[in-house]
Amino acid sequence: MTTLAERSLTVACWAGLGNRLRVLISGLTAAAASDRYFNMLWPRTRDCAASFTELFVNEWPVEEAPLAAVKDLPPYLGYYCPPLPDALTSPEPHLALLTPHWLLEPTRSPRHAALLPKCAALLAALEPASLVADQIAAFKAVHFRPRMIGVHLRRGDFLFYGAGAANNDASSIRAVESLLRQWPDAGIFLCSDDGAGDPYQDRRTVTGVHAAYRQHFGERVVWRTPTSLDRSQPAAIQDALVDLWLLRATNGFVGTPDSSFSEMAIFGRSVPTRWAEPDNLPYRLATGLLNASGIAWLLRQDSQRRFGRELSLLRLMDYHRRRWRGRPIMNDARAWQRHALPLAQPAEECASPGCAAG
Repeated sequence: MTTLAERSLTVACWAGLGNRLRVLISGLTAAAASDRYFNMLWPRTRDCAASFTELFVNEWPVEEAPLAAVKDLPPYLGYYCPPLPDALTSPEPHLALLTPHWLLEPTRSPRHAALLPKCAALLAALEPASLVADQIAAFKAVHFRPRMIGVHLRRGDFLFYGAGAANNDASSIRAVESLLRQWPDAGIFLCSDDGAGDPYQDRRTVTGVHAAYRQHFGERVVWRTPTSLDRSQPAAIQDALVDLWLLRATNGFVGTPDSSFSEMAIFGRSVPTRWAEPDNLPYRLATGLLNASGIAWLLRQDSQRRFGRELSLLRLMDYHRRRWRGRPIMNDARAWQRHALPLAQPAEECASPGCAAG
């Protein structure tokens, strides 16, 4: 019989808070189910400059590590990476991987699906650090009504890399209106990184989400003004955690497709949920045709074969559009080069205003 010391699972994630949380909870669960010692390496990057201990009080096996400590881990990066090793069935005694993805995929195996409640319990057991917890409690006490609708509209770098997912103002408003018909007196908590930039290139766009919501819904809409939208600063990640925990305290939710932050806001919770799909007419026509013809089902099956997980129809359309046009697909090496090694630095080294945009 093997011991935990003889089998291990080491994971690392360079990406943002939502990605790290799903790697953490699924990695812990997969390790426990496969009798492996678990350790997560948590580097400070431009996507997430706060350490685990700056965010949570839980004494979990998470280790702050420099990028040099994770750069040689086998990478499974980008939306279109190959299937991750299955920690439950792999004969490899010591698994290690660098990824922003779930280590459990319910469509891949019934055993994976059966373990998702354990992931949800772990997420619910995370306890924010006191500074974060105090801000959560203070905002709820002043601004939350007895019933609240949470809205997360991902902007920032999603405007450049989100395959159109951030073009969803109108559909999100329609989704909120549908929940308000059920709860006419509900308040609305709006969370958006509108105005944040691309962490790796000097570009940013403001779409005016907050003003549009205030104009449409009036004073029932509330939001927090973050200390910073620059994710290379720990305070910005602490602000993001405040927003995430406030979203998890709402009674209904409207989220952005393909956003891990939206996913974590609703994961393990049974509340009415709407996904604000892209507003543009070509997307709506294409998805309608693909679903009606059965091609969407075939694409999802192909997604399982290629990537070991079911990608959203939005991402599958982007993938096949790129292939058809001969455009490059983001592979592991390019994703790692783009998102970590040449660019990310400890926050204290990013003193100049142009060092990193959040």
